[in-house]
Amino acid sequence: MSRSDFQEELKILNPIFAEWSERNRDRNQLDVASSVNPDGDVDLMLDYSLFKYPTCPSCPSGMMKPSLVFFGENITHTVRDNAFSMVDNASALLAVGTSLQVFSAFRLLRRIKESGPPGRKIMILNMGETRGDALADERISAGSSAVLAEVLEIVSR
Repeated sequence: MSRSDFQEELKILNPIFAEWSERNRDRNQLDVASSVNPDGDVDLMLDYSLFKYPTCPSCPSGMMKPSLVFFGENITHTVRDNAFSMVDNASALLAVGTSLQVFSAFRLLRRIKESGPPGRKIMILNMGETRGDALADERISAGSSAVLAEVLEIVSR
């Protein structure tokens, strides 16, 4: 299921939350960003117990979950080892749209600076401060969607 289809399903299942989201949309960012904390939390004056999730089409008794790691969850050893291997073989690291509050992401920045050949660079593209700012060689404080769309346009020429 695509992200947009999933969002539509959430809107259908949760009209009260969809209405709140529309009323509180940050028109500049096209997102509900009025008071989002670094970990992605936002204070809602709604009853969370009313929120409904789509069921998983593969396992109808379970809640659908994307194949990513949520804040507070652990990554698998396989994912960690693959990430370490990629960082160990990289000449640079680009952190996009993350506060780097999750240690599993932050430690990749530390690893590229502390191991391997010297001179490997870190660039951070994020709105607002991050845990890795002190390690960054370059930092762009901007929305990732707009910047990456522009980069794609440039490299596609």
